[in-house]
Amino acid sequence: MWQKGDFLVPRLNGLPYPHKPPLLFWLIHAGWWAFGVNEWWPRLVPSLFGLLCLFPLRRVANILWEDNEKLPCLVSMILMGSILWLAFCTFVMFDLLLSFFVLVAIVGGVYIITGRQWQGMVLMGLGLGLGTLSKGPVVFVHTLPVLFLFPWWAQALRRTKSKFIIANYCGAILIGIAIVLAWVIPAIKAGGGEYGDAILWGQTAHRVTSSFAHRRPVWWYMPWLPVLLLPWIFFIPMWKTLFLRHNPRTVLRFCLSWIISTLVIFSILSGKQVYYLLPMLPGVALFIASGLSTQSEVGTKGTLPFAVFMALLATGLMLSPIVAKSLPYGTHRAWCIAGGSILLGAAAAILVLKPRKVLGGVAAILMGSILSFVITEAVFVKTIGNRYDLRGVARILRAYEEQGRPVAHTGKYHGQYHFLGRLKEPFQVIRRGQIGAWLATHPKGRVIAYFRRPPASADWKLLYSHPYRGKTLVILGLRHSKTRGVGRGITDRCLRDRRLTQRARTS
Repeated sequence: MWQKGDFLVPRLNGLPYPHKPPLLFWLIHAGWWAFGVNEWWPRLVPSLFGLLCLFPLRRVANILWEDNEKLPCLVSMILMGSILWLAFCTFVMFDLLLSFFVLVAIVGGVYIITGRQWQGMVLMGLGLGLGTLSKGPVVFVHTLPVLFLFPWWAQALRRTKSKFIIANYCGAILIGIAIVLAWVIPAIKAGGGEYGDAILWGQTAHRVTSSFAHRRPVWWYMPWLPVLLLPWIFFIPMWKTLFLRHNPRTVLRFCLSWIISTLVIFSILSGKQVYYLLPMLPGVALFIASGLSTQSEVGTKGTLPFAVFMALLATGLMLSPIVAKSLPYGTHRAWCIAGGSILLGAAAAILVLKPRKVLGGVAAILMGSILSFVITEAVFVKTIGNRYDLRGVARILRAYEEQGRPVAHTGKYHGQYHFLGRLKEPFQVIRRGQIGAWLATHPKGRVIAYFRRPPASADWKLLYSHPYRGKTLVILGLRHSKTRGVGRGITDRCLRDRRLTQRARTS
C-alpha cells in the first residue's frame, strides 16, 4: 500500500490481500506519514488499543453497577494483568483493535437500553462498522448475541420499550454496514471481481462453514479456558466469587450472556484459535471484578498461590540453560539467572507483605504479572530471539534485488521479508519439490526454503543458513551458477559476522 500509494486494497507480495480489512494498515500508514517509515509505530498500535479498551470497559462497569466505586478500578487492573492480554499487546495483530470496537459497540448498545438512543445508535454503529474494518464481520458475533439478550439481563436498566431498543439496534447495524460499504465498493472496483468475491464471501460463509485454516473440534476451547484466566486462577478470593451472590443480577447476567454466547458460537465455528476469544476477555475481567468488589479482605493466604507460581517460574528460568542444552551458556545463562532472581525476589515480597485488602491483592498480582511477563520475554529474546530475527536475511535479499536476481519462496509467504529489507519486487511462490526445476529456469535466481535438516542435492548449493523457529532457513542457488558481486559479498559477510558472534557468546 505504501509503495504503490493505493490505500484501498491491501496487498501482499504484489497481489491483493483479501484475508483482512484495511483499518490496521491505515493506522500503520498514518503513523508512517507522521513519523516516517519505522518499526516502532506498528508495534505500538496494538498496545495503544489494548490501553484504550479500558475506557469503554470502565464505562460499561459504571452503567451496570453505578453505586460500586471500586468496580471500574478493579476491572481495569484485572484486564491489564491478564497474561493473554499482556502478550497480545506486544503482537502486531488485529485482535486488540477488534476488541476496542467490540467494547465501543457494546457501550452503544447499553446506551440505547438506558434511553440514550441517538448517542447509543451512533456509537454502536461506529463500533460495528470500524470493527468490521478491523477484522471482518466477526465483530457481529462478539456483540449482537449479548446485546439482543437484553430482556434477560437489562431489566433494571431499561428506560425504553423493547421494540424501540430493537429498532435502534437495527439502525446501528445499518450504520455499520454503511461504513463498511464506503470502503468495500471502491475497493472492489480497484481490486477486481475475484478480490470482491473473496472479501464478500470468503470473510463470511466460507469461514463459518469450511475454514480449513485452524480447523479444530467443538471442544477445543475448553482446555484453554485456564489460560484465559491467568494469573487470576492463582488468586484465592477470585474463587470465592463463584459462590457469592452479592452481585446485582444485571452485572452477573450481562457477563454470563457475553461469555457463554461467545464460547458457544466460536466452538461451533470450524476455525479456532485462542486469540479469537480475546475480545471476550473484558467480559471475563468484568465478571471477576464484580465478584471481588463485594469482598473487602483478601486473607493472609489470598496471594500465596500466585507467589508460588512466580517462584516456580523463576526456578524454571534459572534451570532452563541446564535443561535445554541447545541453549548456549555465557550471557544466556546470566540472563536466565538474573531474571529468575528478580522474580524470586518479587515472590518473596508478596509473601512478606501479605496484602490484606482486595485492591492491594489485585494490585500486587497486576505488578507481579507484568514483571513476570516482561522478564520472561526479555530472557526469551536474549536466549533464542536470534532464531526469529530475519534482518540479516532481509539485507541479503535486498542485495539480490539490487542485482536484479529473481527470488522464489517455498510454501506460503507472509510478507516477513519485504518490510525488513524494504523490498519492492514480489517473490515467486513455489513448492519444495519445484526448487530444482525453478533454479534450472532461473540460473541467477535464489530460493528461500525451510528444512528440519537441509538435504544435499546435485541441483542446488547452500548459500546461507540460519536457525529459524525450530527449522533451518536456507538460501539456495544453482550449483553450476557463478556467484559474484554484492549478494555473495553480503552473504559471506553475514556468515562471518555470525561465526564471530557465536565465538563471542561462548567465550
